[in-house]
Amino acid sequence: MEFGVFHEFQCPPGQSEAGAFAESFAQIDAAETWGLDVMWLAELHVAPGQSVLAAPLTIASAIAARTKRIKIGTAVQVLPLCHPLQLVEEAATVDHISKGRLIFGVGRSGFPRPYEAYGVPYSESRERFAETLDILKQAWTQPRFTYEGRFHSFRDVCLVPKPYQQPHPEIRVAATSPDTFPAIGAMGYPIFCAVRLGALPELGPQIREYREAWKAAGHPGEGQVYLRVPVYVAETEREARDQPEESIMSFYRWLGSQIAASASTAGARAIERRAERGEVLRNITYEDTLRDKVIPSTIGTVPGAHAYVTGETAGSHDFGTQLADRAPWVFLFVLGLALVVLLSAFRSLTIALTAILMNLLSVGAAYGAMVLVFQHHWFDGILGYTSTGTIASWIPLFMFAILFGLSMDYHVFIVSRIVENRRRGLATGNAIEHGIASTAGVITSAAVIMVAVFSIFGTLSQVSMKQIGIGLAVAVLLDATVVRAVLLPATMALLGERNWYLPRWLRWLPSSEHAEPVVAPRKSAALEPV
Repeated sequence: MEFGVFHEFQCPPGQSEAGAFAESFAQIDAAETWGLDVMWLAELHVAPGQSVLAAPLTIASAIAARTKRIKIGTAVQVLPLCHPLQLVEEAATVDHISKGRLIFGVGRSGFPRPYEAYGVPYSESRERFAETLDILKQAWTQPRFTYEGRFHSFRDVCLVPKPYQQPHPEIRVAATSPDTFPAIGAMGYPIFCAVRLGALPELGPQIREYREAWKAAGHPGEGQVYLRVPVYVAETEREARDQPEESIMSFYRWLGSQIAASASTAGARAIERRAERGEVLRNITYEDTLRDKVIPSTIGTVPGAHAYVTGETAGSHDFGTQLADRAPWVFLFVLGLALVVLLSAFRSLTIALTAILMNLLSVGAAYGAMVLVFQHHWFDGILGYTSTGTIASWIPLFMFAILFGLSMDYHVFIVSRIVENRRRGLATGNAIEHGIASTAGVITSAAVIMVAVFSIFGTLSQVSMKQIGIGLAVAVLLDATVVRAVLLPATMALLGERNWYLPRWLRWLPSSEHAEPVVAPRKSAALEPV
């Protein structure tokens, strides 16, 4: 299941065209941030007071340039109104700009008015659609092609660019009239279908005919069917029912008038039942609409009603939920195991606990830096990007695992020198001083290398890599300077002899201490007479 937005770039009376574009792009930015799967673009011509979306591929290109993740679909590109070669080139260009995020939905539109404005007879729409689709596929899949048709003829043409997706972007064909379903099935294309004109129960037989024609034509599988159903989300069930009523009913009355008016247009066919369907839509009730044309609010309110969803949005939600459920156990396991190993290594409860607290300080500093930079928009200009105000859900746990290991490595290295000095008989203060001094060069050199490497990640364009790089660089820098060079020696100096405290009830723990080998002094060689 795909969760997306079907966008018409609405421009109602009283709103400027510039305002319509600005508001629509703001909604697209929000859809990218909130994790929606796809942005579907309509194609509406000569529609003053309704829409400014007359050039869907131009808009798709703008969306591709301002987003990184969300797919971009046309729903639909009206093929009979396009020049085939120009359409081939523009769609392939959008596919490259989006890095393969284009879904190419095509159709011929049920509204004759744009055909009249463009000087294209609506009665030719079906043949023009078939020709353009055939040319489109040949131009995308063949180095050169020649085509002879009723409306278009091309000889030995090589078009570039070829699509980013190979052999071409996914093509979905809109199906509305009953005979369209088996025709598209025989051609082997996935279909778009909706219930603007009919009702949900009518789709069952039509989809069955589509799949029968698919199999009869020898295509593998059974064909993909994409049903577009509107969804409205609100705080309460009552609000979800009441708030969209005016908008939904206004749309269906307008659609009914348009469909009824087109019944007598050349090219309208009896099988489409335009006059009948238009009259039904003009007189439809809101209760009928909720029952037959939108997703009913039964999930969770009617016993036995369940909905199972898939897709990128559902997968992201499940992944985030699983991370939230398992993260505490990961933290407990890592901290508990570290405590046991440190107790065994240093035979001191104080050193073990302070080591864990110091490491958690470094991790917390990394989290804080990431929040400031990526949620509160610090340094957007310096980093060369605009923050979406979010941090990828998997990064905090990933960062914890890496930073805890790095910090513990530094900490154990320093404390080991301090403990060794203490066991050689130095006072605690002197042992700390000599331990810090003897390890400072190594720690500083390692930190400089780490910070330099992680900072490179911060310059990458992929936001998740940028977040990891900034977080790790800041954490290592603070860990090697503030935490290890200031807080650690200061804390151990304040604790004094309490650094070596091990409760009697923990002395059963295995010890990793080992006596340093005593090296016997070498005897000097006897002098031999010359």
